Amino acid sequence: MNKYIETKKDDRGEVAMLFDLNEKGEVIFLSIYSGKIRGNHYHKEKRELFCVVEGNAKFRIRNVKTGESKEYELSGDKLEIIEILPWWTHSVENVGKSDVKCIEWGNKPYNSISPDSFAEIV
Repeated sequence: MNKYIETKKDDRGEVAMLFDLNEKGEVIFLSIYSGKIRGNHYHKEKRELFCVVEGNAKFRIRNVKTGESKEYELSGDKLEIIEILPWWTHSVENVGKSDVKCIEWGNKPYNSISPDSFAEIV
């Protein structure tokens, strides 16, 4: 059985929910075009794990309560996972010449009625 996966595109790239795991969260595919940035938001409850599988990305994070900030560079050449905890605003920038392709797991599925996403530039 094959199932079509809806992809949402904009000027930054593409997003597609791969798996809805109900109370165990969701798995999302992200692509980010060269020079573009996604994110600049935080969550009060949601925890996320990101893995860049292709391309080069810079993750910037900042704790909105303490002001502590960090930067990480991840590459598809060396698979690593970065964890984003609640109350950390975060952004992902494509710092390479080709598209970044990334897998994200979040512990809570997106809820359009009560979204847990708050705009905040890193």
